[in-house]
Amino acid sequence: MNTWPAKWPHPRTRKRDVAVLAILAAAVPGSVVVGVIGLSDGRPQVLAFGILIAVLFALAFVYHLLHSARPQRCLGDISVTRNRDGEAVTRIRRSPVLFHLRTALMAGLTVLFTASAVDHYFAEEGTAAVLGTLIYILIAVFFGSYLLAVATRGLAPGYVDLSPHGIVNRGWSFEAHMPWRNVLTVQAEHDRNHPQVLVIGDPERAWKHDYTVRLWRIDRLTVVPMLDIDTRKFRIPPEVLYQALSHYFDSADSRRELGTQASVDRFSRWWPVPVS
Repeated sequence: MNTWPAKWPHPRTRKRDVAVLAILAAAVPGSVVVGVIGLSDGRPQVLAFGILIAVLFALAFVYHLLHSARPQRCLGDISVTRNRDGEAVTRIRRSPVLFHLRTALMAGLTVLFTASAVDHYFAEEGTAAVLGTLIYILIAVFFGSYLLAVATRGLAPGYVDLSPHGIVNRGWSFEAHMPWRNVLTVQAEHDRNHPQVLVIGDPERAWKHDYTVRLWRIDRLTVVPMLDIDTRKFRIPPEVLYQALSHYFDSADSRRELGTQASVDRFSRWWPVPVS
């Protein structure tokens, strides 16, 4: 039976998150209203922009809701698979929903600024048209580079792989490897009241870690040997993540089951029972 670590604040929705959600929720119909007003003034392109911006605000609302206020839970994100080297591992997937929502936001921003460039070019004349269009194109290329990074797998939903030999932490924009023999401790910490799990390694030993992209380094990769697990990016209860990493760090014998169905069954036993 897992328990909520004492270091973690009690889970609750912060007033700041409520305020952000309220602003985003109000911005959705507000953007449509502005678009309708533009249409009534004989500018149909304003309605198109208003609808697109409303969609972006709606995506941002859902992303923030699932990331900070109402996280999802999915036991199916824990599975047995094989890594790139063919080794059997127990994989804990990061939330694909959060990743794809962020990607959709970037796609929408790319479309928005591309459309703005076209609209500005035909609406203005002379140097102002060229300079304004160029600025919009550069912004569109900037957000479009995110989509290119996703397409080339530089950015990916990510996972944590547990094997008898060690841990692989694949974030959205980095990858780090730490053998069990290098781990000194597993700690429950919190960052701005959000639960996190720190797997701290021996600073005297080398560890493999690097970003997978140059521009979009979304995750925080520490210089010292440490895996910083942001529990908000998983659909696994934070206390289950902490319990799993602590258990397999403490019990060398139990690591033999990693990469087998027995480890998935253990996660099922740790999974909190809903309160009826």
